[in-house]
Amino acid sequence: METILKGLAVNNELCGIYTNDGDPHKFSVGYVLDLDDTFFLFERIDPYGTADGLMCVPIDNVFNVEIRTEYLLDVRRLFMYNEQKRYQKIENDDDVVYALLRFAIENEKICAIELNDSGCEDCVGYINEAEDDTVHVALVGEHGEPDGEAFIDIDRISAVCCDSVDQRKIEILNRIKTGER
Repeated sequence: METILKGLAVNNELCGIYTNDGDPHKFSVGYVLDLDDTFFLFERIDPYGTADGLMCVPIDNVFNVEIRTEYLLDVRRLFMYNEQKRYQKIENDDDVVYALLRFAIENEKICAIELNDSGCEDCVGYINEAEDDTVHVALVGEHGEPDGEAFIDIDRISAVCCDSVDQRKIEILNRIKTGER
């Protein structure tokens, strides 16, 4: 699949990517932005044509890729109709997870981090620091309330999602509750 993903990134082609063995009918729509030896960086678009953040997922999790389907063409039409903007190029030093974490730090975006292939959002919050082998997260609860801190071993990260619709909701609630409008 690595060759297919590289081609999608080079050609900037909208695609549907299946990564969930537990639900083989579920997929994400968007653009492959970059990849390294292990992960790929994906710009997501929801079914209504709204930008739905960025995610890093292991290349090995991909089991099906679709392009040029009627569904994908409709999502692109809705994206254009909604006048959505694509993300600017994210600088990558051959590590897309670090690149996404740096993006989150620089843009003060909330991330959801999955650890050890749990299938869950194990840590949700603002990335304070991503250095060497540790990621420092200021945790934020689902209702936007501060919820402590976490220090994560970066090698245990199995997926990262940043700036999704759900995370933007939490971010807004957090700003309202902490007075940082």
